[in-house]
Amino acid sequence: MKHIQKSEEPIKLQEYRRANPDGKWENFRNECQSGLNEVYKTLSGDQGGLCVYCEIKVTALNRQVEHFHDKTIDADLLHPVNPHLDWNNMWYCCRGGTNESSDKTEYLEPIKENLSCGQHKKTETSDYQNMISPQEIPAFPRIFRYEYEANGISIHADETLCSIAKIDKEKVERTITILNLNCKRLCVARYAVLKAINKTLNEKHPNSDQFKKLVTRFIGNKYENRLWNPFFTMIRWRFKNIAEEYLYEIQFDS
Repeated sequence: MKHIQKSEEPIKLQEYRRANPDGKWENFRNECQSGLNEVYKTLSGDQGGLCVYCEIKVTALNRQVEHFHDKTIDADLLHPVNPHLDWNNMWYCCRGGTNESSDKTEYLEPIKENLSCGQHKKTETSDYQNMISPQEIPAFPRIFRYEYEANGISIHADETLCSIAKIDKEKVERTITILNLNCKRLCVARYAVLKAINKTLNEKHPNSDQFKKLVTRFIGNKYENRLWNPFFTMIRWRFKNIAEEYLYEIQFDS
């Protein structure tokens, strides 16, 4: 998960909500295809094409709009806008491993242990509203770290950086658990990405300038082509200070 700066609300969503203040997401999705496409396009651009939670690449085959706050909650002082149609409650998300696609690493039999992101969140009986939201995650510092495990690479809260950012480490860890971001499918996929990066570095033996150029290629640049590379935060962790310098340079927090 990473910091995401949301764009202005798509016009067609805004118009639909004004005409249907108590409308349901399912109605908007079924009745306003052009508006749905506008929502998808804007969310994808804001998030660099990656899932808001696990950071795999999201495509037309595995995409959905994730509502961070439960759509069944009533509008109140904390959530003054109908959560079904609240732009700030909408995120670009994968289908959590439930869709069989050409990339078999994205799919395992969809039992609870293999689900992630919004699909796993729905299975939780705990108070899953008490998670860290994408809008709470700072651009700097990075608050996640990664570890090599037997079944791949796992994600964890970085205690030191959470403290610096004044973010509750336990809330971050709880979020990882609720979203099942350490399911085998994601751990294996992260390892494959990092293995490919390390292989490239070992083969090229880059000097300092070449190394920096490779880092920018590995991370991507949403501001040039609307895309980050999958597992953006893990790659950022892998290259630490060099990645931070690059992200400062391209104004990642804007």
